[in-house]
Amino acid sequence: MSTPTIDHPTAPKLAERWILLAASVGILCRVVVCLLSTGSNDIRTWERFALSIRESGLAALYQTDPLFNHPPLMGLYSAAVSGLADRFALPFPVLFKLPMVAADALVLMLLYWSVLHSDGTRKAARVAVVWAWAPASILISAFHGNTDALCAALAVSSLFLVARRKSPFAGGLLMAAALNVKLIPVLLAPSVLVLAGGRKGMTRFVAGAAVGAIPFAIAVVLGGGAVLHNLLGWAGVPDLWGVFGALRAIGYGASETLPGATAMIEGLASVTRYVLLGIVIAVPVHARRTGRRLDLRLPAFAMLLFLILAPGFGIQYMLYVAPFVLLMDLPGGAALACVSGAFVAATYGMFMVSWSPMTTLHTFPLPATAAALGGLTWLLLVALLVRMWRLPRLRDQ
Repeated sequence: MSTPTIDHPTAPKLAERWILLAASVGILCRVVVCLLSTGSNDIRTWERFALSIRESGLAALYQTDPLFNHPPLMGLYSAAVSGLADRFALPFPVLFKLPMVAADALVLMLLYWSVLHSDGTRKAARVAVVWAWAPASILISAFHGNTDALCAALAVSSLFLVARRKSPFAGGLLMAAALNVKLIPVLLAPSVLVLAGGRKGMTRFVAGAAVGAIPFAIAVVLGGGAVLHNLLGWAGVPDLWGVFGALRAIGYGASETLPGATAMIEGLASVTRYVLLGIVIAVPVHARRTGRRLDLRLPAFAMLLFLILAPGFGIQYMLYVAPFVLLMDLPGGAALACVSGAFVAATYGMFMVSWSPMTTLHTFPLPATAAALGGLTWLLLVALLVRMWRLPRLRDQ
């Protein structure tokens, strides 16, 4: 196989500059969507959480509302946003979501710099514009009203510092920050850990990541067992997605003839999360021992497996996988941006209750058209996993 020519000019060529300008417009589009929308059910839930924290405190919210399954720092963030919104008479949804748009912009820059390092300005610019105009990214970061964009940006930043900057301690700190937004990056952490280098690098990564335990420890001391129950008990919405979506549809249909079918499926779903965790640990451990596929595809594997095997689902989860796929596979990432974008856009469109400002009210289950597009997206994720497995190893991380 011939080695590709990599260009590292001091400034992008004219064509790349135009592409980067288009990417910048994509970020501006997010700002517009943020300003013109309220968001989904989640933003109203966050506003309720924020008011409760301001009135009764964070510990009380954990103890009285099992739906508050977020790390403590995000609860404090929502309360701070609520206070600013009241003080300056600004809408809570806009203030809450603008940092998520900024997080998406950070991902864009990290993708550009990372691909520039290995493949030059032309490919880096194309990767940036695919991310900038990915409909799922635009809608989830600027419209939805949750913290997934920030979580994904911190996870990508952790990988960038470990794999590109060779700074495992700083990478561990940013992984800790990601875990303090949502717990989803726990599935990603083993893959980033093995990319930290030898024992010294991995030790530094773990030391940095350990800092993130402090806010959780304080929350448990103040809120007791309810904190752990809420954080660890959440498994996503049992919607019509993937393998378990199909099994649930079959189980519901057969509930009259097989009364125990639904309970059996949900029991299997509760076990699958641990199976998923075991796989995302085993794959990087095997890669480290054998030296095979020990590169940037490992984080992509983890996020692809997360969505493929997820026993529960949230439409905002679609934001996590594309950045890691784009780092390894531009055509695959572009295909995912298109197909997942159609799925996400259809879902929001079918649940839209107001267009000015744009507001959705999500119910269960997904409408048939959205579920069909979700099935197509799931099949593409499986195809990308197989394709990623067969890619040649990166020459230079």
